[in-house]
Amino acid sequence: SLGSTTPPIMREVKLPLNLSDSEVWPSHIFSVAGTCVTRLLMGPACDKFGARIVTVCVLWISAVPVAFTGVVQNAAGLNALRLVIGFAGGAFVTCQYWSSRMFTREMAGTANAIVAGWGNLGGGAAQIVVGSVLFPLFKIIYRAGGHLDEVHASALSWRTVCILPSLATILVGIWILRASDDAPRGNYKQLKKAGWMPEVKVYENFKYAALNLNTWMLAIQYACCFGVELTMTNGAASYFYEIFDLPTEQAAAIASIFGFLNIFARAMGGFSSDWINSMAGMRGRLLPPTPLLPPPGIMGIIFV
Repeated sequence: SLGSTTPPIMREVKLPLNLSDSEVWPSHIFSVAGTCVTRLLMGPACDKFGARIVTVCVLWISAVPVAFTGVVQNAAGLNALRLVIGFAGGAFVTCQYWSSRMFTREMAGTANAIVAGWGNLGGGAAQIVVGSVLFPLFKIIYRAGGHLDEVHASALSWRTVCILPSLATILVGIWILRASDDAPRGNYKQLKKAGWMPEVKVYENFKYAALNLNTWMLAIQYACCFGVELTMTNGAASYFYEIFDLPTEQAAAIASIFGFLNIFARAMGGFSSDWINSMAGMRGRLLPPTPLLPPPGIMGIIFV
């Protein structure tokens, strides 16, 4: 959800900075690029250190640039900021790794899907909380003294509104450290020390996965679905206020609907995968994506 704190207020960012659409759009690409690189590293990191520590590191590292959103002065600064904020997307991998570690294969699909659904729902929640709740609230607070007009209150609001999501993320990281374990039997450090878990050979594991054809088949499939979702999350609010001339608050609220769909769609995907796996095994898990991928692609073509 940290990656979705900037898109709902993007119009408020680009107007005072005099940025054109062609200067703003690369920041979305940088955000996705940061997510892709971090996700690639999260698997080996979780194998080595466990999901708990890695998740907290990703959240805290990403929370810092979110808090400093207000210091952006130009397109280059916006690109750099969103690149680092995009690292937060790596937490998705750590969560999936974590839930797979905690649940048996008979229900891993459902568990992963519920975790992913609630996690991606955070993208929708960030849109509506930042764009439709906190941003107008900050404007009201700044105008309450009577010293700022609408324009200056809006400018000050977008420069400070992202501090709250950043602080919330830091608190969540503290809670994770204090209240969770890497695996059902405890944390990796203790398990290795007790001799219950062998030391992981990270490079060999990564090499094996990278040279496996199934990895790349799933990667292409995932790019076709989640890659489109990231693009929609980044651009939805901008689309609604540019095409339909909606205010930031309304555009962000409508854009959040796309993220909220995850709580239903992801959970159903995991449940159906587990159900087919119980009857047809691993090969059965390959069946649901086949009919589900073409319709969004067709709708995308129609939309364009």
